[in-house]
Amino acid sequence: MRNNSELNDVPLDKNFPGTARKIVLLLLVVAIGWYLSKTYSPRLLNDFPAYYDAGRAVLDGRIGDLYLSKSTFTNLPVLSLFCVPPAMFGYSTAWHILWWICIVAFASTLLLLVKTAQSRMPSDAGAALLPALIFLAYAPLMYRCLDLGQTTPLAVLLLAICIFLLLRKQNIGAGIALGALCALKIPPLLLLVVFAARRRWTTVATSVAVLLLAVLASWLWVGTEIMSQYAERIFGANTHGGLAVFNNQSLDGLWMRAFSSAGLTDWTPSPRPQAAVVALFLSLLAVSMGVVFAGWRFFNVAPASIKRTGDPETVELEVILAAALMVLVLPVTWTNYFLFLSVPFALFPIWWRRSNLPYYRIATAVLIVGVLLTAWPHVHENEYYFARETLFSLRLILAGRTVGALLLLGLCLAGMKLWTKSRTKEATPGQSD
Repeated sequence: MRNNSELNDVPLDKNFPGTARKIVLLLLVVAIGWYLSKTYSPRLLNDFPAYYDAGRAVLDGRIGDLYLSKSTFTNLPVLSLFCVPPAMFGYSTAWHILWWICIVAFASTLLLLVKTAQSRMPSDAGAALLPALIFLAYAPLMYRCLDLGQTTPLAVLLLAICIFLLLRKQNIGAGIALGALCALKIPPLLLLVVFAARRRWTTVATSVAVLLLAVLASWLWVGTEIMSQYAERIFGANTHGGLAVFNNQSLDGLWMRAFSSAGLTDWTPSPRPQAAVVALFLSLLAVSMGVVFAGWRFFNVAPASIKRTGDPETVELEVILAAALMVLVLPVTWTNYFLFLSVPFALFPIWWRRSNLPYYRIATAVLIVGVLLTAWPHVHENEYYFARETLFSLRLILAGRTVGALLLLGLCLAGMKLWTKSRTKEATPGQSD
């Protein structure tokens, strides 16, 4: 039996906080798991029927039906092959298969995020707690994805894998993950632009090769006519006007709701009023000027020692910039795409502390406000918005998510400016203050 002096030697003060954090996080994960389980029942009026019908079209030899007007399939033709295994079962079973795949993807992303945070701050036992909490704050968007039968959780996992590998200088592996992500979803193409500006040529070249391979495989399989149908469905609709629908959370959607009478549940593009065009132009100009002002030195003038292709120091910041831009500047940003913010912004506090930047508490407060705005409010059913088409206050409230993204973008630009300033001073130690 231990005596009192031996018991006093046990570092309870050091072990207890870490154990308490793990217990709190575990309880939170269980609670969110229960919350997400409410989406387990199959639904028909959502995105999953498009995947199921695509798989059935391949199984039945009706590949020409992929992009018919009655279908809502919007992925590359070759990706319909991944819809085949679930489509071999009944609709309900196929729904549950995708549901569990997305749950595993969500849990895997959380574990990968925690591991990434711990590797970035190995000296801090609780470093992963805040990133995990920020990531789990996006559970309402995960709920939305599951409720729609969406594949966005898989795309977010690919993004997390890309970041994880980049931080370990495994640039080819990161490029493969990013290429697969871009083949699955259009918005992450902005990551290629940011990485190219940061001269991550190996990752960019690998990603482009994977993406081109997917496009080429699709073209060789289905031919030019069906590829033209795919291009018209993805890009053609955006040239016919804007969408004021409740689930288009881009800047374009914000101004369409503010200045047009287009319905909140009308997914047919309508002409943009002059006021909406001017507001969109000015807001995009402001965003562009902010990126140029904060990023000019970051991308072009910063010392060569901090612009190396394999340097992982600013990986999180680069992904944060691309993620914030992708939900703002594209003509259409569906609500579920805001889940892309969960991983890079969860890592933002770790990056800020690791970079020894000032104003950490202020930055964290702004980050939390931005996260809460982009993760909430809860999305209602279509009937809710249809019954309130002309309610202008609701159209303004729907701007909250977009405003939150603007806030997060501003925080990103501030971090970019502060980081470049601090590293430039380090490179020129003889420079006076």
